[in-house]
Amino acid sequence: MDTAHTRSKKGAEEISERIKVWAMTSLHPWDPHEPSFSCCLPESLQPYPCFEGWYFRILDPQTGVSIGLIIATNYVTSESHATLLFCNPGEKPSPDGSIQDGHGITHMVYELTEDATITKITDSMENPGFDWEEPVIGKVLARKNKTSIDICVKGYHLKANLTSKVYWNHSCSYKGPEGWASIISILPTHWYIHSIGSKASYEFKNDNGVDIIGQGWAHEEKNWGQVFPDGHVWLQALSNDNDTQLVCSVAHYKVGSVKTPYIFAMGYRSPSHQIDMRTVDIGTMLKGVSVHPQKGEFSMRAVNPSYTIQ
Repeated sequence: MDTAHTRSKKGAEEISERIKVWAMTSLHPWDPHEPSFSCCLPESLQPYPCFEGWYFRILDPQTGVSIGLIIATNYVTSESHATLLFCNPGEKPSPDGSIQDGHGITHMVYELTEDATITKITDSMENPGFDWEEPVIGKVLARKNKTSIDICVKGYHLKANLTSKVYWNHSCSYKGPEGWASIISILPTHWYIHSIGSKASYEFKNDNGVDIIGQGWAHEEKNWGQVFPDGHVWLQALSNDNDTQLVCSVAHYKVGSVKTPYIFAMGYRSPSHQIDMRTVDIGTMLKGVSVHPQKGEFSMRAVNPSYTIQ
């Protein structure tokens, strides 16, 4: 009888642990997802998520300057990185012709570290935010209504304040481009967009003459999961006055030796249209995907019962 009682108690504890793991995925998607090493997960998926990263893109419509920041952590190796990508339209294409359209050169600098810390303010669906900090690189402080960035990578220093969030879903900040698929806790990759057009004020400079101060708009999103998809194409755009936004992600996965068809999710927002389209929705199809990375060209056609977008 005592043995049966012990087994019952142990079983209840295991169920409780599983509920805790499930509850982790019910937190606000913008906040950090502390990886789970629970025995409830298959060994190939421990920890889950094994990576997590946030991406911020600032676009200044007055100057055409575009600045992107990625902060990400590999929970398997405990290694983090901060990456800055920036484009100044005043620059000319390089002599080797790598930029053929003459609209500027995209630069990238990054730092790897094992000293970054991610502090979640509290566990809540209210999205109070988090702190990402590294002693040398700097910090990103994310709160419900404001994101503050103070990051220096390879001598390039970005300071920015992102406010007045424009959520993917105006009434529910935790709803993003995945739709109902967001509740499936263990997928190869999850994608969430926190804001499709925040207000941005920024300073960007280095010791070699770069010194830009401006205002514009910002896109804020994140990914987390087990593996990043293959054949990934991502695009994001907004109008100069920020009343129209477009975001799209297209990719496929390899499961063993099998490659899945292209899957996608996209959103288009304007004063007259609020369109969501994604592969997981009944009646939605993705056709005619064409990708030419070296030419910087991409085309597709998305069809559902109400819209066709090309």
